[in-house]
Amino acid sequence: MKMRKAGWIAGLFLAYGLAGAEVIYSNDFNGVVGTVASETEPEINTIAGYIDAATKALVADGEGRLYSIDQAGNNVNYRFRLNPVPLNKNPQLAAVKCTVTMRAPSTKEWVGIGFHESNANGLLDTKINSGPWLQVGKSYITVRGGYSTQGSMTQFKATHQSSEMIRIEFTCRFNNTFDLKVNGDLLADGLPLEHINLDESGSASPVFGWLQMQFRQQNTIENGGAYIDSLVVETHPKQMG
Repeated sequence: MKMRKAGWIAGLFLAYGLAGAEVIYSNDFNGVVGTVASETEPEINTIAGYIDAATKALVADGEGRLYSIDQAGNNVNYRFRLNPVPLNKNPQLAAVKCTVTMRAPSTKEWVGIGFHESNANGLLDTKINSGPWLQVGKSYITVRGGYSTQGSMTQFKATHQSSEMIRIEFTCRFNNTFDLKVNGDLLADGLPLEHINLDESGSASPVFGWLQMQFRQQNTIENGGAYIDSLVVETHPKQMG
């Protein structure tokens, strides 16, 4: 297991990294069994004062799969702080990228992957904390700029099939643009992403303080439900000159 992980981690820098990029977090969720997903230990984690949390209905099965056991309609999630100081507050950084390998949903509901200003148990329920996020359905991916299903969005249809294993690369630049790749196909390159803050009590611009993966009404794995196989987070520095 250790040899396999060592090779997998080394490959991350070649497969996912760009010039000057730094992987700050990677997790293949292997070896962890239980109903508290936050017990998992990332293979790479350079985050100072690392803090994470999870809904108890989100489990890891010991075989590298993170998934929901709640089919009753609740939203369950795994989330962690990216840095004590939000990444976009660092003048040396230009962007953050998350790469997710996952099985797509098999129901009309979705998996959400996105950013928060602070710790919030509910990616879509808190207006103040919301930031850019991906809504991954069984055959589409929607990029949303902020709170809930309102406001700025760009939808990409027929990006994958139901229950298909897919790799998503989502890069958020701190000038409010984004890139998106699915299975190596470039779907967006520097498209604008408008931050939405409906109640105007939060930040006027998105704040990249936390990352969250949220499952909504997913089938069990045996019935084709979605699961996360791995997650990589990297930062991109500003280019000099």
